[in-house]
Amino acid sequence: MRSRYRIEIEGIVQGVGFRPFVYRIAEEMGLTGWVTNTSHGVLIEVEGEGEALEAFAGHLERKAPPLANITSLAKHSLPTAGYRDFTIRGSIARPDSRVLVSPDTAICPDCRRELLDPEDRRCGYPFINCTNCGPRYTIINSVPYDRPNTSMARFTMCTLCRTEYDDPADRRFHAQPNACEKCGPRLQFRLADGSVLPGDPFMLTVTAIKQGKVAAVKGLGGFHLAVDPFNAQAVRRLRARKGREEKPFALMVRDLETARRLCKIKERSEGLLASTESPIVLLDKHPDPGLAIAAEVAPKSRYFGLMLPYTPLHTLLMEEFDTLIMTSANVAEEPLCADNDEAQKRLSGIADVYLVHDRDIVLRCDDSIVMPDGNSSGRGPVVLRRARGFVPAPVPLPMSGDPVLALGPELKGSVCLTRGNQAFIGQHLGDLKNLETLNFLREVVAHLMDILQVSPKALACDLHPDYLTSRLVEEGGENPWEEGLPVFRVQHHHAHILSCLAEHGVNEPALGLALDGAGFGTDGTVWGGEILLVDGTRMDRLGHMRTLWMPGGDQAVREPYRMALSCMVECRGRKDALKLAPVLFPEVPEGDMEILSGFVERRTNGMMTSSCGRIFDAFSAMLGICLFTSYEGQAAIELEMLTDPSVTDTLPFSVDFDRDGTAIVDLLPAFDAALDLHLAGEPLERLGGMFHRTLAAALAQALSACRETLNASERVQESIPMGGGVFQNAVFSEMIRRELSGRSLRPLLHRTVPTNDGGISLGQAVFALEALRKGF
Repeated sequence: MRSRYRIEIEGIVQGVGFRPFVYRIAEEMGLTGWVTNTSHGVLIEVEGEGEALEAFAGHLERKAPPLANITSLAKHSLPTAGYRDFTIRGSIARPDSRVLVSPDTAICPDCRRELLDPEDRRCGYPFINCTNCGPRYTIINSVPYDRPNTSMARFTMCTLCRTEYDDPADRRFHAQPNACEKCGPRLQFRLADGSVLPGDPFMLTVTAIKQGKVAAVKGLGGFHLAVDPFNAQAVRRLRARKGREEKPFALMVRDLETARRLCKIKERSEGLLASTESPIVLLDKHPDPGLAIAAEVAPKSRYFGLMLPYTPLHTLLMEEFDTLIMTSANVAEEPLCADNDEAQKRLSGIADVYLVHDRDIVLRCDDSIVMPDGNSSGRGPVVLRRARGFVPAPVPLPMSGDPVLALGPELKGSVCLTRGNQAFIGQHLGDLKNLETLNFLREVVAHLMDILQVSPKALACDLHPDYLTSRLVEEGGENPWEEGLPVFRVQHHHAHILSCLAEHGVNEPALGLALDGAGFGTDGTVWGGEILLVDGTRMDRLGHMRTLWMPGGDQAVREPYRMALSCMVECRGRKDALKLAPVLFPEVPEGDMEILSGFVERRTNGMMTSSCGRIFDAFSAMLGICLFTSYEGQAAIELEMLTDPSVTDTLPFSVDFDRDGTAIVDLLPAFDAALDLHLAGEPLERLGGMFHRTLAAALAQALSACRETLNASERVQESIPMGGGVFQNAVFSEMIRRELSGRSLRPLLHRTVPTNDGGISLGQAVFALEALRKGF
């Protein structure tokens, strides 16, 4: 019996070849009707015999295109309409959009093959794409995802491209960025003064890089600075110009074989490198690398950050090089450059030459960074920086409500806008310490509001009163959201725990652990080593690391030896600390030590902190690993890099409850013992292992003790959500995971959302949703 179905599909179903897929399935099965894009997703009306219609509906989910992600499929029976054929109709715009925009995706195998095929008409064309790959999020202005709504609107397709675009049997059927050399975007080569040189822009750039010059190369979501990593002088020049003294640079490698010559790579890591997201993957350096990369590329790190070429332009470039430094093109603490003229201006004095093109980047988007997870099988990577390839894919929430906007923290900023039971975390913003980054935040919010077609009903920000995002909600200005919205100020570590719970789909009370460098506490002090009982908007501080004095305040973050000195004064008194200081810190003038030790003893010119990050700093500096930092987390990272994770011995520590019943985790005994061992010549690798092992054991003991103090009425699950930048430390994360598991507690660690401050906005958004639900 002949029937008709109306099928409504939501999810990532636009810009991924879904309509042509539907068309082909319908044609193969002899069905009639039509398919179209709407502001909700894809709408289908299809007629045919009942069994065929059921099979058709099943194929939609089981055989969907590789980039599609169906979140809902609803079908309704209707009277037959007598359709004679199956067609693709023009898009239907609706005011209440629910469509999901696809992230940008890496070049697919088919396009790569054509790009390098001398017989193909697109051979060597640096903007080749199809429905299975290419730009999406960074070129879309509004939904539906149709060419007029993208930065490709100004390029009129030639006859051949138009024929492909209109042919349902073609891979480029309705591929919105479809173009070729005759009708599409083109490259241009510029010198530092902005003058355009004649000749082949691509080969001019290749020549410049081989000459040791710094090339600014416009990619998918912004510019990279490309430098020859085998040329130590060129690498040093890049560091000097960019003001990046020691932080490792990312490398783009030609292929997996090249990656294997540089790093120890397992099958799972190969999958990450070659994935459609194509992120930077942190991998262990090969002990005997087959390529002589300059030591200046990633000093004091056991990792290389590798990525494969993910655009056609990158693919062509890597045919000329085995490996290139490809680092974000920006000045320190400023957003990534995306516009041609902007890059020319902001990168003046950094880049020698510029390879630009005329396809506009609507919204800049940096490279994502991930780590392979050695503790699970087939569950994907651990995301450290969420941007290109992952944004704007939503995070499903265990609750729903009116749209809310969270503005995130100060460091590693991101925003989060919710719609129903989905959270949309924007791309990595950088550190929100200047007007340029703040304006970038506004751009991202406006873009998300546009493509999601929602306006927030409430705002959330950090509790810290001096963060730019906190002041933004007070002072107003040129913001894309309405003025006068309710504002919820969320304690930093509370947001960390909520973020982890939300990622795992949990909306129940939990005992959590937040470990990082700093967060403004409810008592006005600096927190960072917290055991918290969290239940939605409620937070109780059940325990924390022992508080220590930070002499000079934030300067102690940049000069970790200050925290080591603070610990020495606490352990051995000022007099003995000053005797040891010249031995441990010969680079620091003794007069400075005299002054700083006085700050600690008198509790002046500084602040108290329970920060776990500062404990890492103290150990790193005491062991002589890092006395001064040039980038965030450097002391802790370098300590981890030297650590032997096989060490099982621990140092002394204590976990006691104060008069208020708060658990205090004290690692000063561990510091004191480690100091003696260090002075006696104990290897740094072993001391690093003992420190990590001790920290994990102490915190696991404290968490277990805190659980025992809870009343029977506190129905807290056995899962322990954990968040904060300390959990980027793979050695420590594995150790505490094992410690908790040994106590029959289930650790919850971030995976798809950054555990660092890049995931804070998700927790803030969850807080705001719960607050609205409770009528706050």
